[in-house]
Amino acid sequence: MNPNVLMKKKFLVLLMLLLSLSTYVNAQNQKSKYIRISGYMFDDKTKETLIGATIYEMKSKLGTTTNNYGFFSLSIPMGEVEFFVSYIGYEKILIKQKLNHDTTFNIYLKPSSSTLQEVVIEDKSSAQRFIEDPTPGKIVINPSTVTSLPSLTGESDLLKSLQLLPGVKSGTEGTTGLYVRGGNVDQNLYLIDGIPIYNPNHLMGFISTFNTDAIKNIEFYKGSFPASYGGKVSSVVDVRMKDGNNKRIQGEASIGLISAKLNLEGPIIKDKTTFSISGRRTYIDILTKPLVAYMNKTNDTDVDFGYFFSDVNLKLNHKFSASNRLTASLYWGEDKFTFSSEDVYSSSTDKSTANVKWGNLIGTIDWAYEINNRLFSNLSFSYNRYRSSMNSIFESTYVENGSNYDYNYEFDFLSGIEDWSMKNNYNFYLNGWNSLNFGVNYTYHTYSPEITSVLAVDGTTIDEKYNVNNR
Repeated sequence: MNPNVLMKKKFLVLLMLLLSLSTYVNAQNQKSKYIRISGYMFDDKTKETLIGATIYEMKSKLGTTTNNYGFFSLSIPMGEVEFFVSYIGYEKILIKQKLNHDTTFNIYLKPSSSTLQEVVIEDKSSAQRFIEDPTPGKIVINPSTVTSLPSLTGESDLLKSLQLLPGVKSGTEGTTGLYVRGGNVDQNLYLIDGIPIYNPNHLMGFISTFNTDAIKNIEFYKGSFPASYGGKVSSVVDVRMKDGNNKRIQGEASIGLISAKLNLEGPIIKDKTTFSISGRRTYIDILTKPLVAYMNKTNDTDVDFGYFFSDVNLKLNHKFSASNRLTASLYWGEDKFTFSSEDVYSSSTDKSTANVKWGNLIGTIDWAYEINNRLFSNLSFSYNRYRSSMNSIFESTYVENGSNYDYNYEFDFLSGIEDWSMKNNYNFYLNGWNSLNFGVNYTYHTYSPEITSVLAVDGTTIDEKYNVNNR
């Protein structure tokens, strides 16, 4: 080989190595000028974490938002920094500091005053405009906004509030169904603390299952929702429940036109363990009793019927350390309709009873762990059940040819779905507004589609018994 050609090849290889080394050193120098800040955002009054709060560095125009556990992580240039911190329903703050190394700190925001200020129309800087403009397709709603909206029954309702948003239509007048941008009412995904709830309604669709007294944060996606939410095609309603006041025990009770509510929250171990419990029940069955008694007296009958729904939200939160916490939550809700009647004739007595129940049961245990200042993990195990059942019994005692006979007929119906789930999610914070979310989700479904059982008994003889559509 020509020595000149060989020399040129060696020179080119050496030049490429030098360029690569120079690029690497320059990258390291650039990297060394950046530091990472991380921490949590809290409500200054209750010390609950804030979900979706924004922290924005004004000079570098870099920012991020807190995750579902109030954690944030951001890489910024070292030196003099100005943080603009904002969250819906809270006062905005500006923090000025000089930072020369990785720093961890917590931020406490105060709820904004309800006093209306004068209206000032002004041009915004590009920084503030970027922060306050909503993410396409996503709307964050303050629970206090929902409770302040007027309601016909005096019962504040999340889903009816969402019907007021552009791109959302209601179905039958007065019901809570959502038709989002042409989608059907069954194409929406409803979540309580990340767990699907299959029937989000009470009272045949007129009241939603979400008790606004127990809600901490609401995120509504009309489109462009993340793939982590799964396969629903219309919208996502992601509701997070309160962890509980970390400073003192407090509660509230309210009585409406058709229901009463009670909410209690506070610390079990101060700065360590908190609880939040909310309950709600209608008293339609109690209100209708005088009417039923009047009808029986007027028509000389013996009829009784009633309807009510009730639900309970319970959440326990324990903090092992600043970066390690365990949460257990429970939701139970049920609608129940009962009917009974008795007719007495000259030669027979007939009794009929019917019980119809439907509702949800959700339980989850969640472990959240901050692995380092840019990697956050949460592991959860959950159980989810929806069940609709009906039981109807007819009993007849009659006299025929001087002999007494008994005839019983019983009909049972059950339909439902049961899930056991495991999730392990990670949030890896890159630079600026960019982050990488990944994880694994496994769900074991058990379907019970319309299980029917019929039993007819004449005396001591079973005439007919069969079951269809076992799960």
